[in-house]
Amino acid sequence: MDLTEKLFEMAVRWNRRRQTRASQSSRYGLQDCDKALALVVQPFFEESFEIHASRQSGVSDRVLYLPESIGFFPEKKRNRDLYIHQALHLAAAQRLGLCWPDADMNGYARAVHFSKMRQPLSQIIEKIYPAFAEFHRELTKDFFFHLKNTPVTRAGTEALVLLNPLHPQGLKPSLDVQKIKRNEPFPDDVWLLWGGLASRGPSHFSREGESSLQPRTSQKESELVMQTHFEKEEVDLDKEEHNPVTHSFEKMETVDDYQGGSRVADGSDQLQEHAEALQEIMPRKVTRSGESAASFFKSDFAGGSVREDLSEVITSTEEVHYPEWHFKKKQYLKDYCKLLVSHPEVTVGGDLAGQLKEQHSGLISRCQQQLAAVRNQRRWRKGQLDGPELDLDALVRHVGDVQNKIPSPGRLYQTQVKRERDLQIVIVLDLSLSTDSYVSDRRVLDTELEAVGLWGLLQPSGPDNTLVAGAFSETRHKCAFEILKDQGEDWSAYFSRAQQIVPRGYTRLGPALRHATRILRECSARQKVLIILTDGKPTDYDGYEGRYGIEDMRKACMEAESAQISTRAFAIEKAAKHYFPQMFYSFEILPDPSRLPESLIQFLLKIRS
Repeated sequence: MDLTEKLFEMAVRWNRRRQTRASQSSRYGLQDCDKALALVVQPFFEESFEIHASRQSGVSDRVLYLPESIGFFPEKKRNRDLYIHQALHLAAAQRLGLCWPDADMNGYARAVHFSKMRQPLSQIIEKIYPAFAEFHRELTKDFFFHLKNTPVTRAGTEALVLLNPLHPQGLKPSLDVQKIKRNEPFPDDVWLLWGGLASRGPSHFSREGESSLQPRTSQKESELVMQTHFEKEEVDLDKEEHNPVTHSFEKMETVDDYQGGSRVADGSDQLQEHAEALQEIMPRKVTRSGESAASFFKSDFAGGSVREDLSEVITSTEEVHYPEWHFKKKQYLKDYCKLLVSHPEVTVGGDLAGQLKEQHSGLISRCQQQLAAVRNQRRWRKGQLDGPELDLDALVRHVGDVQNKIPSPGRLYQTQVKRERDLQIVIVLDLSLSTDSYVSDRRVLDTELEAVGLWGLLQPSGPDNTLVAGAFSETRHKCAFEILKDQGEDWSAYFSRAQQIVPRGYTRLGPALRHATRILRECSARQKVLIILTDGKPTDYDGYEGRYGIEDMRKACMEAESAQISTRAFAIEKAAKHYFPQMFYSFEILPDPSRLPESLIQFLLKIRS
């Protein structure tokens, strides 16, 4: 790169940073108002709904897609009002079953389509919120004032008149059919008031979250998260047949959308060097291969293809079929998922227990004192023939029996004994590939294993009735349930098996939770607890994602609660997601993974006390 190119690159980066700093001060994010928006649009929905962040806004199957952030106005309050206005129109369109203007239409055609929808949308919103008319008038006035001050073409200016409800003339005479068919420039900011996509399938919207296709690697050197818009398209890649010899002309080579052909990744970390280019493209296709890359480009892919070829063979000791809940049909799919139960071999090597003692000595010392206090708690045992204290209730009953000439057992004393909880615990760990990612510079899977291991270090040596299992899946035909510590096993078995665990597969936890519920239902303990450690949203390669996966997880937790089993989920996420309350009755969000060990131990101490 010569001096002129270098100076141009520096100027572009400086200008981009300057614009970013200016816009960030007034931008309003969806995460700042998603809960408030959910309350505002709730009257328009008869069933549960979701709100997702997306590059483009729209509505589809009781899901509102809204921009991740809005910075149109120089004031944050006005940008928040844009969120409210847009969410109300999208929810009203969903309620009335109206088709939103199609993204494939040109600007004028979409404007004409929307002008026909404007009146019924306003009527239904004003019926629920009478003050909406004044709110709409003031916001629209400010919006078009700011929009006219931005550089737009003549076609865009005429579109403003067409869409502006403050202009009663509506369609201008100059807007004839021929002009509508012409693909003329159109200001995209116009649709910030209402949203601009049709009511399509969810694959047409880019949603916030992790990709359902995670790299198969145990070490990430860097990570970049970007919001993207995917089409439902998959590129089949055969490594042997599609790795052509290519000539690389570095002066001409740049990053662009996929147009065919491929080269296998060499595994080097160049993400920071490519970050500028990655911001300018829109990835739409995904390829799968056995090679791993050190860079981790995280995005949300809403694919729908089914992968029947399963890459890994599990030596299972038991195969169990479980149903799966289909929320649209409102019924169970009988024997839909096959769960493979396995017991990994106990191997000698490594010293996970010793490492945990060294790294968390302070936490272990504090928790041992708390656990000792819990174990030393005493309770009164009544109905004794002798003891240090009289049982006043028994004495009153005895006097009444004597006066009425009724034989009395004569057990009038009570004594103190140690409190022993009749408790059975099952802990299910998420072992999917998404746990190979890092949150606050800590790998999610390592944090899960450490948290459970620290609880094991607090237990006395010898057999223990806690069961620990890991779960992952590769389609409904292969749902794994690996028992890391069985009932009655010593915790040394867990420390041995935990060192062999690597992230695999996807997050279809429904069958694993149903199997854990079955184990707890069959045990005789008076108190039963099911604990789930995960990193977020359910997903699998054959369509187990979105609301389908959330509803199945919710149903699995309901089945456990109906069997008098307490459930508790610990989710390692940078920010609370709206779907956690939909899946779990009781949960805790941990943006800092280092908090998981202490949070888990404190919860377990609480249920033992």
